Amino acid sequence: MRLLQLYRRINEAHNPNVKVKYFSNNDVYHAYLGKKKVGHAQLWVYSDDRVGENERYVWKSAVQPEYKRQGVATALYDAIANDLESKGQKLIPSPDTQLSQEAYEFWKARDPESIKKHGKYLAEPYQKYAGQPITASNGRPATIWQAVASMDGELYFTYRYTDTPEGSTNSVGRAPIETLMDQLQG
Repeated sequence: MRLLQLYRRINEAHNPNVKVKYFSNNDVYHAYLGKKKVGHAQLWVYSDDRVGENERYVWKSAVQPEYKRQGVATALYDAIANDLESKGQKLIPSPDTQLSQEAYEFWKARDPESIKKHGKYLAEPYQKYAGQPITASNGRPATIWQAVASMDGELYFTYRYTDTPEGSTNSVGRAPIETLMDQLQG
């Protein structure tokens, strides 16, 4: 089991002390510890061609800083997922965001199917090329840094030039993955 997943299970398991209330007038869920509001999440429920007919996502959410890593967000997302499931719908990650590595791991552990449309999932098979030497299109030597995806799903490698000092304003670049694959596989 990956360390991040183990950490999440220990420290961010559903907190039974968190109570979640739904406010239907604006599709907002509020999380409470006792009588104190400690977090919220608002659903995006409008027609959206980037998600399935029965899929919904959280448009925005927040947990007060002093209550992070105490199961508040997990309780919110669990309550939303359960509520949507009772309506024949599914909670998925927002298509509007480029998932951070932490968010990607959260969704991957929660529902691996839900991330298959997201850039980090699409770029994941190409991460194995990180650290490989290449020649950039301008002929300069470089090393693959990571595979990334744009918001529209285009896949790129980012790379660092090896002929410039670290921190130079001209030390990084990017190129579509397909333009570098011949070098990496050949």
